[in-house]
Amino acid sequence: MVLHSTPFLFAPFGFLLIALFFGALGYMVFKRTNRSSTDASENGVDRALETLRQRYATGEIDAEEYQERKELLRR
Repeated sequence: MVLHSTPFLFAPFGFLLIALFFGALGYMVFKRTNRSSTDASENGVDRALETLRQRYATGEIDAEEYQERKELLRR
């Protein structure tokens, strides 16, 4: 009995490897898109706080308004 090398020799394992590959690819895409939206929202809050600080420093808003808006942004 002679065993010939055929592509079907590893067929069950090939399906498993393909499933693992696409599962890992889907996981990476999910993590990447989830992280991007989180980073974007944090970046937006940081920019808003910086603008608020500048407005307070130039006297456009008083200390009470600064504190109120700062608390709203931190929520």
